[in-house]
Amino acid sequence: TMVAFVRTSGNTKVGGVVVAVFVGAAVVGSLLVRGRRRRQHKKKRAAYCSRPSAAQSDVRRRLRALLSEGSEKVLFVFDFDHTLSSTESKQCHDHLAFLSDDVARKEMALYLDFANGGHPGLRGEPLGAWWDRVHALLVDRRISRGQLRDAFEKTPVALRPKARDCLEAAITLGVPVAVVSAGLEHVIQDVMADVPLCPLEKKHPRGTACVHVVSNRLVFDVFDGDGTPSEDDVVSGVEPDPPVTAANKHQIYHRLKPFFDAIAQQRTRILLVGDSVGDVDAVKHVPRTHLLKVGFYNPNNPWASRDKFDNAFDVLLPHTADFGWLYAELMPLLPN
Repeated sequence: TMVAFVRTSGNTKVGGVVVAVFVGAAVVGSLLVRGRRRRQHKKKRAAYCSRPSAAQSDVRRRLRALLSEGSEKVLFVFDFDHTLSSTESKQCHDHLAFLSDDVARKEMALYLDFANGGHPGLRGEPLGAWWDRVHALLVDRRISRGQLRDAFEKTPVALRPKARDCLEAAITLGVPVAVVSAGLEHVIQDVMADVPLCPLEKKHPRGTACVHVVSNRLVFDVFDGDGTPSEDDVVSGVEPDPPVTAANKHQIYHRLKPFFDAIAQQRTRILLVGDSVGDVDAVKHVPRTHLLKVGFYNPNNPWASRDKFDNAFDVLLPHTADFGWLYAELMPLLPN
């Protein structure tokens, strides 16, 4: 703070009082802004922590605003692991810890041991290296379809309650759904076997509604002469390259530009639902006029602080919540 001294009637007075007033006003203004932000975060936390029903009411109010111009203006983007899948279910790659191949199973135990720092070979490596190494392990060990199926059956995955109802309602309403996951496509397809899924590389007739899965697809060497998949086919690679990871979901728009551009003119109101801070990046570059970001928050999540979740999402719901809040708003739009 600058202080000016002036001599008046033999007394030294501080002329910097005026300066101090201006500085004080700036400080007060800054404190008011910080206070407003704290109140906003506090409001989110109060709704989430003390009265989960308040968070449900808040998300339904925001969802009604999103749907106010009709379902034909809307696009849904969901994460899969612990978002569409239940919070008690294993994540896609977790099933690899149950492979019958001894070497692969022991290596996967290290890759999945996040509590103790993960695989020693990954120390100091970028986050995406985890996916590269795990997928390379499947190729090196020549893991078969049959081994993958057996591992998955040991730890079946369930959808979050009301998630299937929401997907079916979206299809009925013609709302495109993109499931963006850093997991494994075959796991997602198995869990959602009775939900119409669209291969993104194929063009679908206008008006055809289905769920588009954007995840990591295992490529197999097919041994049958006529190309028919069999239990003995072994993993030979992974698509896309680079794989979808927790760190690069912001690339989804560019990877699927034809898909998004085909609907961008009409569907500019987006609902995004995830359970990690990185999930919001899936719509980072997607053109939109209205975006609602809903997060399932687990206080035991080790990857990001509560403040980061508050900053990333508009509304936080308990990680044990179902999709009833979304289905309740879609039901009135369904044909009788």
